[in-house]
Amino acid sequence: MLDRLKTRIQRLIPWTLRGQIGLALALITLLTILTLGVYLDRSMRETNLAEIEIRLEAEARLIGRTLANDLNAGADISVIQPQVQGLGSDTETRITIIASDGTVVGDSAADPATMNNHLDRPEIAEAFLDGEGIAQRQSGTFDQSYLYVAVRIPDAPSYVSEVAMPMTRIDAANAELRRRIALAGFLAALAATIAGLYFARRISRSLAQLEASVLRMASGDLSAEVELPHIRELQTLAEAFNQMSNQLDESFAENRRARMRWASAFAALNNGLILVNSRAEVTALNPAAAELLDTDLEWAVDQPFALVVRDHDLTSLLREALRRQETRRSVIEFTRGERTIEATAGPVVGFSEPYAVVTLRDVTELRKLELVRREFVANVSHELRTPIASIKAMVETLEAGAIEDEELTNDFLNRMVAESDRLAALVDDLLDLGRLESGRVSIHADSLDPADLLIGAAERLRPQTERAGLTLTTHVPGGLPHVLADRGRIEQVILNLVHNAIKFTPSGGAIDVSARQREGELVVAVADTGAGIAPEELGRLFERFYKVDRSRRSEGTGLGLAISKHIVQAHHGSIWVESTPGEGSTFFFSLPFDSEGRGTIATSAT
Repeated sequence: MLDRLKTRIQRLIPWTLRGQIGLALALITLLTILTLGVYLDRSMRETNLAEIEIRLEAEARLIGRTLANDLNAGADISVIQPQVQGLGSDTETRITIIASDGTVVGDSAADPATMNNHLDRPEIAEAFLDGEGIAQRQSGTFDQSYLYVAVRIPDAPSYVSEVAMPMTRIDAANAELRRRIALAGFLAALAATIAGLYFARRISRSLAQLEASVLRMASGDLSAEVELPHIRELQTLAEAFNQMSNQLDESFAENRRARMRWASAFAALNNGLILVNSRAEVTALNPAAAELLDTDLEWAVDQPFALVVRDHDLTSLLREALRRQETRRSVIEFTRGERTIEATAGPVVGFSEPYAVVTLRDVTELRKLELVRREFVANVSHELRTPIASIKAMVETLEAGAIEDEELTNDFLNRMVAESDRLAALVDDLLDLGRLESGRVSIHADSLDPADLLIGAAERLRPQTERAGLTLTTHVPGGLPHVLADRGRIEQVILNLVHNAIKFTPSGGAIDVSARQREGELVVAVADTGAGIAPEELGRLFERFYKVDRSRRSEGTGLGLAISKHIVQAHHGSIWVESTPGEGSTFFFSLPFDSEGRGTIATSAT
């Protein structure tokens, strides 16, 4: 069905340039005339209606002045009715005179005695209230729609003069106007179609020649040249086509190479890069920026910058750079992901519209390292200052004359030896920790029996636990697979953990060293019944110089757990702690089993 209809249309109007131009001109003309006709019809209807309302209002006022004297004199229907009928015949309208109580005292088209009370008519009520009323409604006397204009008679305010005209007369005038507009539109469309077909025929001849030459080139005949047509504009088109065909290939190739270089460099940048247009919308961003902002790379394009970054400080930085047209820098604490970002925003020149580029550099780790460095310097300074100050004070006391007191001198000498030992231990621990962190310590991992390794190390501290009034127990099952470990280094870890348990467990408490097997590795636990560790302290226990005792008066250098952590990690294990305040703490570390019987292996600590 549709195919047959399409074939018939093609027979009537060929789908050529000439036919389409003619059809387009006809359709455009028809649509223009139709649109104009609809507008004119509505406009003329409104204009005619407004003019008729003005005319009817004037007639109503004139009729009111004509009948005012008789109405004021109290004339009855027999006097008013003949005059109303005569006036209605002269004006070709329906005239009605209504008293203030709604009674009809005269009507040019009906007997007033048979008519209903008119006080409920909207235009009558409005006229008595405001002096004038207009309404379009169905007549209660005649089954026909009228335009009513009612005016309160100025010289007889107790009466209203109403003039009405049938809507059929108004509609007939509008219908005649529509017919004339339709005829004019048809004639204009016909003329436009004929003119369009004539000029389209002239153009299509030249285009047909140009098309033939282009098709020859498209078929592979690159030696063919586009013939220049007789029409000046088409001559320019043919010349431009010849130049374009030579330049396009070179331009496209260079553009592809440039885009590939730009895209590769843009995607390979480690820092985040965001290109923003003048409307503060993201035009492009690289994968590093998408990762920093935790957003989808494709979704973010064409989205508002504020919606993509979701950070007030970063949005303010871009707004300030665009406002001042200068580069602005800031370090922003990025709330999402708890990152510190060094951001730079600045305008980009060389484009047809203003652009800005925002670079994001994640400096979280740098800030953490800087904080660790400052804390390390402060801690080392504090730890060194205390014994040095103590030794200096005792030396000055002896120089001041206390050296004559033999008992005091011996006490001071013993204290200086102790402080010197503390300094030596601190320096040794610092050197040991430095070698571990720099990877300059070799781990000679042997295949060791867990029971022999753990029990032997724990027993070395039994005398110290007994002096502290503590109970030391070991629970290491027999038959556990051998572990790959450096005996000296792992014994150092156990000694550090047991020593810490001794320091923080009151007399009468207990310390237990145990081991168990877990998925290819040995898990060692050192548990105590001491005071325990607050939850907020657990995350920092393995930092250098960190002490739960804030006063730093406790024994030790504060490096034991940090050294233990590096030793365990050098064995490809892990170390952690669990604690409940008031119930004690348990330190764990894991070691890999020697599952393949590899014997002795030498590795470097990292």
